[in-house]
Amino acid sequence: MRLFVAIFPPTHIRDALATAIDELKETQADIKWVEAENIHLTVKFLGEVHEDLLPKMRVDLARIQLNAFEVHVGELGRFPPRGRPRVVWVGIQGKGDGGQQEERTQLRDLHAAVETTLCPMGFAPDGREFQAHLTLGRVRSPRNMDVLAQKIQGMCMKQFGVMRVESFSLMQSQLDRRGPTYVCVKQFDLGKIN
Repeated sequence: MRLFVAIFPPTHIRDALATAIDELKETQADIKWVEAENIHLTVKFLGEVHEDLLPKMRVDLARIQLNAFEVHVGELGRFPPRGRPRVVWVGIQGKGDGGQQEERTQLRDLHAAVETTLCPMGFAPDGREFQAHLTLGRVRSPRNMDVLAQKIQGMCMKQFGVMRVESFSLMQSQLDRRGPTYVCVKQFDLGKIN
């Protein structure tokens, strides 16, 4: 089974991101856009996992004790920021006055808790700083990249709303010619928001 741990945004965020994707499609850049229902924030990608590990993963991930929190979704961008882009994404925008750091810390705490929980099962830490983002599309070729870069620059300050993070999910990714289908293996609720 191909598994990952993720946070799925609520409908109002997905709808706002789908509208942004429609605007970006006007550039006619050669990008494989993510379907609105598949947009998510990857907490940790696990890859191929033997089914025998699932019962322990369900129990151990359920033991994570963190409170729910809110994040602001914004900062439309591309990766890498210079040269030919490979990914179009939206990051986590802070509230200002230190809020940005707090929001990113809460996401990093969740990421660290998931890594700590799964490490004894053989899942190595990512080895780089966790960068919370929602992927909107992956570049397939350089066609119209200049037009796309200008469009992204013009939309970079766009805000997509507040996302209340009350749970995270262990997901299975089933791949076929049309793209991935995501199936929730188990959802894990966080504690009451502070």
